[in-house]
Amino acid sequence: MAILSAHLLNGKIVGIETPTYSLIEHPFKIELNTPSPGYVDVSSVSNWWDYGFTLNRDFIYVRTQISNLIKKKGIDSCISTVTSPPSNPELNKHYYINPNGATGEWTTYGGFIATWTGEEWKIEEPTFVGYPLLNEKEKLIAANLKIGSQLDHFRDFGVPDIVSYGIDYHRKSIQARAERLLRTSVEVYNILPINTAEILTSLTMSPIGDVYTRYERFGVKGTYEDYNTFFNPTPTPGIADYIMARAPWDGSMIVQGFPKGIKLQNWQPIGYENLTDFCNHLYNILVIGDFDLN
Repeated sequence: MAILSAHLLNGKIVGIETPTYSLIEHPFKIELNTPSPGYVDVSSVSNWWDYGFTLNRDFIYVRTQISNLIKKKGIDSCISTVTSPPSNPELNKHYYINPNGATGEWTTYGGFIATWTGEEWKIEEPTFVGYPLLNEKEKLIAANLKIGSQLDHFRDFGVPDIVSYGIDYHRKSIQARAERLLRTSVEVYNILPINTAEILTSLTMSPIGDVYTRYERFGVKGTYEDYNTFFNPTPTPGIADYIMARAPWDGSMIVQGFPKGIKLQNWQPIGYENLTDFCNHLYNILVIGDFDLN
């Protein structure tokens, strides 16, 4: 999991508890799981918002980290992790539904949070539960980033402001996805130059339409990333599905006009041992935003 770390100077956090000094090359860093020596984990909704956008990562990447923190806050508020509805639930208490072991009527709700209202179970995404636990600044950040319940956003900030936030959110998201597509396209042009035209045709002229543009304009990445199958049993496939050769690009629907995805092709990527490694690289750019801006 990505963390935001800050440099320690004489026991104080540079940029937060003491001014940033020009002698410190990297007052803040984005790191994986644990901070480097001399740094401390300062991950929070506010700190990611205040400093994350200056650290060579795009808008969607920073939003994802903030969403993860709000999700964790919702999960941490649960009194237990369960696989099925408790027989004697506590009123208005949250239960985290095991994402890997949900059974019975909750089989498809793994990773969600259930709350007993006294009459029925209210099942929500963890960010919906985490949002009311935020302070006022954090709620404003979440509303700007469209994290949590839209109804809560309307209640706290009013419809006109939420609409304005939504315009800004979608504009920045489109810009970030356009940059990710640009980088992916350049990678393909250089690593699979012989196959570039075939890939572009497969993405823009598929039986389900222009998959390339659908990703950029609307953020449709692929079934694994965007959908809970209970709520959308027939999700729209996306560009990540094509790259990773998942349905309908898994070779089972060639007659219907869906060629095999990149991962299943017999192509030789330049500079990579195999297509799997290259496809994982493309996936990391498009879905995770794992690259440095320049």
